[in-house]
Amino acid sequence: MRRFNEDRHSLKEFIEMCNASIGINYDQIDDSFGIGMIEANRFGEPHGLYSKDFELWAGEDNSQMQGFVSLVKKRGGSSKIKALIVNPSARGMGIGSQLYEFAMRQLEVSGARKVYGTDAFIDYSTIKYDLLKGGFEVEGSLREPYKEGVSEIIIGRMFQRGIPAKTITPPRKPKNEGLDIKVSEFQREDFSGVRQIVLGMMPNFYGDINDDFVSRMVSAHERFTEQGLKYSVKPRIMHVAKIDDSSCGSWVVRSKKRRIS
Repeated sequence: MRRFNEDRHSLKEFIEMCNASIGINYDQIDDSFGIGMIEANRFGEPHGLYSKDFELWAGEDNSQMQGFVSLVKKRGGSSKIKALIVNPSARGMGIGSQLYEFAMRQLEVSGARKVYGTDAFIDYSTIKYDLLKGGFEVEGSLREPYKEGVSEIIIGRMFQRGIPAKTITPPRKPKNEGLDIKVSEFQREDFSGVRQIVLGMMPNFYGDINDDFVSRMVSAHERFTEQGLKYSVKPRIMHVAKIDDSSCGSWVVRSKKRRIS
C-alpha cells in the first residue's frame, strides 16, 4: 500500500473510479467528490467539525493504482472508513481484501478505539464481507440518505471498549411563558456566547470538544456566507437563540448530497 501521491497516481483515474463505483449507490456523485478527498489527503481535514485528519491509501498492481481506501480520524478516538473502492477491471484479484486488512491494521496501531462506516443496503457482497470477515456489527440504519430507494446501514467494530457512561438526567424545565426568545443568523459578536454553550455542554457527550471545535463551527458558517452551499468546502449554517441579548442556544445545519441535512 502507498499513501496517495499526486505525482505518482493519476488524479483523472482516481476521480473516474470514484464516479463509477460510488455513483452506483449514491446520487450527485461528480468530480467534486473525488477532488474533495484528494484535497483532504493533501491538507488534512480543514473543513470537518468532528473530523481531525484524513488519509488516502492506494492499492497497486504492477505500479498501477487499482483501488483505494480513505480513513478519517474523528474526535473522541474513533475513525471512519469513508470509502473502499476497487477498480472494476481489477476485482477478484484480492486488492479489496488487502486494502481492508491494511486499513484495520493501520487504525488499530494508531490507537483508534473504534472504526465505523456505512454500506448501501443493496450492496450485499460488501455487507456480507464486513459482517462475516471484518468483525463488524450492524449499529443502525439510515433511510434513503443519499439516493431515493437506497438505505444505508451503519456498521462498527470496537478495538477498545469503554465503560458505559451514566445517563444524564436533564434538569426540570422551567415554565417559559413570557420569554422573548429571538433567533438570528450567527454574527461574530455571538462567538463568546456560543463558545460558552458548546464548551459547557458538549463535552458531556463527545470527546475532544475544545476551542478548535468552536473555531471550526464559526469558519464553516463563514464559508456559507462567502461561498453559499458549495459542497466541496462543507459549509454550515449556524443560528443563535437569545434572551435579552444573551445567547441561550445555537444549532448548525449542513447541506448534504440530495439536499439531506
